[in-house]
Amino acid sequence: MSSRSLKAYVARRWKLAAAAAILALIGSAAGMTTPYLAGNAINALVSGESGLVLTYALPIIALILVQGVLNYFTNVLAQYMAQSIAFDLRNEVYRHLQELSLGFYRRVDTGQLVARATSDIDVIGRFLRGAFTGLTSALFTLGVALYFMVSKSSLLTAYAVAPLPLVYLLVRRFAKRARPLFEQSREVYGRMTSHVTEVTSGLKVVRALNAFSMLWERFKAIIDMLLDLNLKLAWLRASTWPLVGFLSSLSALIVFWAGGGMVARGLLDVGGLVSMSMYAGMITWPFIMLGFFTVDYMYAMTAARRVFEILGIEPEVKEAPDAIPLVVEKGEVELRDVWFSYDGSKWVLKGVGFKVKPGEVVAIVGPAGSGKSTLVQLIPRFYDPQRGQILIDGVDVRRVKLDSLRRQVGIVHQDIYIFPDTIRNNIAYGKPDATQEEIEKAAKLAMLHDFIASLPQGYET
Repeated sequence: MSSRSLKAYVARRWKLAAAAAILALIGSAAGMTTPYLAGNAINALVSGESGLVLTYALPIIALILVQGVLNYFTNVLAQYMAQSIAFDLRNEVYRHLQELSLGFYRRVDTGQLVARATSDIDVIGRFLRGAFTGLTSALFTLGVALYFMVSKSSLLTAYAVAPLPLVYLLVRRFAKRARPLFEQSREVYGRMTSHVTEVTSGLKVVRALNAFSMLWERFKAIIDMLLDLNLKLAWLRASTWPLVGFLSSLSALIVFWAGGGMVARGLLDVGGLVSMSMYAGMITWPFIMLGFFTVDYMYAMTAARRVFEILGIEPEVKEAPDAIPLVVEKGEVELRDVWFSYDGSKWVLKGVGFKVKPGEVVAIVGPAGSGKSTLVQLIPRFYDPQRGQILIDGVDVRRVKLDSLRRQVGIVHQDIYIFPDTIRNNIAYGKPDATQEEIEKAAKLAMLHDFIASLPQGYET
């Protein structure tokens, strides 16, 4: 599911991806030519034709410069492509989170949402950047290097390649064991983010109740779990990568040992040995790169699964396809036999029905948890009742457009949240195009105008 969904986002940026891959191939081709030229230069030097050395040296320098320039533009394009896809994903996730119902936010961990919308998308971006540059270059390098090596000596090529499949198998083993640890670490990281968010948001309550010690113990349990997972991952790395390095060095040693013998017997010239050793070093890197790619792929697919889980959640409150704009003529509100439950098993409201006529002031009184706030939240369709109807001027609220409905309903919440913006923008939050006169009128009705006017920057504070 996640890989197929991710392909759709990559397809939107296929031109950037293709350009990055093509430049990576050209850059690799430039790099693959240098060992061949270096071998010829060594042979010319050994044979006493020192004048030819410069003939080979200048193209080598030129190719190195060309490869450097191409690598620069490859990385720029790959980065732009990856960041563009991450940008698309973040926009989709943010827009979708705005559409999800309040019931969803009652059930999920805020920290998990933050982690999925930020760090998980970063993981996907890093993987895509490497996939279209490093992987493309690695596969091309492996194929071309093997071709040149076989053309020099198929036997020496077999010696050089012999240890390298073990490199791939070691990295595959690492990836298989590391993946569940990666998944657990992402979940625990989300819990840690959620804990910090909740504590900082409710800091006044924490201090008032002197709950720091209790919360510290909870936080310590989370970071201890994260530490344990990271140490297990570190142990896996420590038991894998030194062996990978040893096998890579072993490949180079085999080339020098066997190749040296072939030079002594006249089966290979010195330049050929130099070229073979350089190509042997080049084919080691693709095997390591493939191993890293396997790990990064698993990590990215884990992150993608978490992101697309959010995008796959359907809003509980949906706008009808044939919804009409709400036009309030009188302002009469009526509830008809309304039943509501948050979890589908315990009813918060049972058969509630009443009518509020225009101009009436109605107080809904009851003990905590009796459903007063719930009832009010049903009117702007923050939730939908399981049974019954809510009507405004005789029109069922489920038949009208959500934005037109909510613009007609004014709510003063129990918990006041002030956005980190100017006073003017906070007052005009529900109507960004409000005039200064309208903003001041609202402030006067709330008896705040004189206080705001006394501030040095007034409404721009």
